[in-house]
Amino acid sequence: MNHNYIQVIVCALLSLSGFSASTAQSYTLSGTIKTELDQGVKNVAVTLSSPGQVYPTYITGDDGFYSFQVQSINGEATISAARNDFHKNGISTLDLVKIQKHLLGIAPLDSPYQYIAADANNSQNVSAIDLIEIRKMILGLYNEFPSNQSWRFVPADYVFPDPYNPWLNMIYPYTFHETITITDLENPGNLDFIGIKIGDVNGTAQPHLNQILPRESLVPFELKTEQQFYREGDIINVPIRISSNQKLTGFQFTLAAPGMEILNILPGQISISEEHFLIYNGKMAVSWFDENTIDVAAEDVLFTLQLRATNSGNISQALSINSEITGAEIYLANEETFLPFLNIHDQHVESDLKIISCAPNPWKEETTVSFYIPESDQVSFTLFDVSGREIFSTSTYLKRGHQQYQLRSSDFKARGMLVLEIKTAKYSEVMKLIVTE
Repeated sequence: MNHNYIQVIVCALLSLSGFSASTAQSYTLSGTIKTELDQGVKNVAVTLSSPGQVYPTYITGDDGFYSFQVQSINGEATISAARNDFHKNGISTLDLVKIQKHLLGIAPLDSPYQYIAADANNSQNVSAIDLIEIRKMILGLYNEFPSNQSWRFVPADYVFPDPYNPWLNMIYPYTFHETITITDLENPGNLDFIGIKIGDVNGTAQPHLNQILPRESLVPFELKTEQQFYREGDIINVPIRISSNQKLTGFQFTLAAPGMEILNILPGQISISEEHFLIYNGKMAVSWFDENTIDVAAEDVLFTLQLRATNSGNISQALSINSEITGAEIYLANEETFLPFLNIHDQHVESDLKIISCAPNPWKEETTVSFYIPESDQVSFTLFDVSGREIFSTSTYLKRGHQQYQLRSSDFKARGMLVLEIKTAKYSEVMKLIVTE
């Protein structure tokens, strides 16, 4: 039979049925993926599947929105979401505090999403093992959770049979829904998801994060010790004191000790032990807390560092606190968070200008520099490129004490490695910065 004749018959039949290939109904399946705090989650791979049909994966942007265009499905379609990167995002010692308070019945978790976030080892319950897994992440022993993804996604309209046991499901015990099933394209229902960052129980994760950066700038808080001089081979004890009366909940930081071998931490006013720290080559990652919050007085020795000198030198040259492995934070009453820094007091040397931190660094649009000036003065801020060429400078009058200054990349054109100099009439200090494109 003539092929053209067959084509005419098929088109006629389609016309009689009211169907035209050019006017086939198209349906939009779309939704948003947000946290429990209503923040859009970026870089989520959203997939739509139906028997015998393949659709391209949709990657969400800052708003967490996704969308698919569909003309038909074979029986039913399933939407799922996945993201598995930057497991440390949003995780801090405060999450350990919250989980411990839950386990002790002091302050139970108050949403099913918090329970899921706390279940770091994916065992379908919250236990002391989750504390161990999250602390390993904080201390840098883990880059990712061995038994869990960094994010989990639950349909926004899913009703948990038991909000205090989100793994209980009347049909499939010990699971919760993580997909959306569609059987009617005209009435697909709610297609939104709630994104849950595993390990982040207090909701501090940055859902737009695409690289690991320091947390937002914090007000500096001083820890202190006395200057000591030593020779190669000496074993010395360095007491770390708190600078003012406080109600202390916890802290975490990286202690850098170039030219020293870190041997141990000895407890003082706080009960710190081997479970609270990991020793690396010339560095120590520390995470300690007390869920009850304890009273400490000015000049109390929190703990004592035990060190062996591999070179001759002094404490001010060797010791500092930073965020290289574990982000530097200290938690006081009501879980207020500050930036700890170590002040080495030398009664024989006049105090100097000190740059405490720059956060974030690297940075793109703006960063905050925290520093200390020993006396009120006109302070200049000057940026140089790696060749020593001045690219930006400004100055302002500041009072003695801890200060902060905001740098903005819109004020200059240079990018890459830069050097910041902070200078007064008597003092100056420099710090390296990295400004990204």
